[in-house]
Amino acid sequence: MPTAVGEDWNRRPALLRTLEVTAHHARADATIAPWLTFPALLRSMAVTRATLPCLTVGDKAMRLAPREGEAIILRNLRGLADRADEALDRLQALEDHRLRTAEAIRAAHRPGRLLELAALVQFAPVVSPRQIAQRLNMTLSGAGKLLARAADLGLLAEVSGRMAWRAYMAPDIAIAFGYVTRPVGRPRAAPRQLTELEPTLTAFDREMAALDLVLEKFGVISPAEEPIS
Repeated sequence: MPTAVGEDWNRRPALLRTLEVTAHHARADATIAPWLTFPALLRSMAVTRATLPCLTVGDKAMRLAPREGEAIILRNLRGLADRADEALDRLQALEDHRLRTAEAIRAAHRPGRLLELAALVQFAPVVSPRQIAQRLNMTLSGAGKLLARAADLGLLAEVSGRMAWRAYMAPDIAIAFGYVTRPVGRPRAAPRQLTELEPTLTAFDREMAALDLVLEKFGVISPAEEPIS
């Protein structure tokens, strides 16, 4: 049986239509499926460009009090705005962590396998020595030392609080879940850029100019100066 909609359905904002479809779905399906499929519904109705799991709703009033439509809509709009702001903060924290990691690896005398660990943590923010040993083909002892080094550099936070079976998280996630206390004072800003490349590029240009002079003595024309046939 088709779902009845108002005559002005096509003129309503897409976000409101998405919430209304979810409300109908929630009254027809008592499982959590309506809430979990909401991000995909937002994308299919062109409200978002991608499926964003952070924009998951879960409002039982959509099932129990459908007549309170205005209050339900306002509550969900505020909730979606809050979730979007939180996701933007999480995205910024991820970018800051990436920059700090790159700077720490650059400054390390012997970075070892920190770069591989950093790449893995981007996709698995909670790791353990056993997991790292399996993923990076290392000994369990070596993986534990690698994680401990990353924690000493502030790239990971140890959250298990025990000597055996340690677990590590990205610092911002550890703070968000209450495993680690947020540092007092203004947080250290992530580097906006890495080491300046200008001196390196200048030296490279100087070396290439010297090479062109040597080649010119032997009658060799620089590829950049060769005429186009």
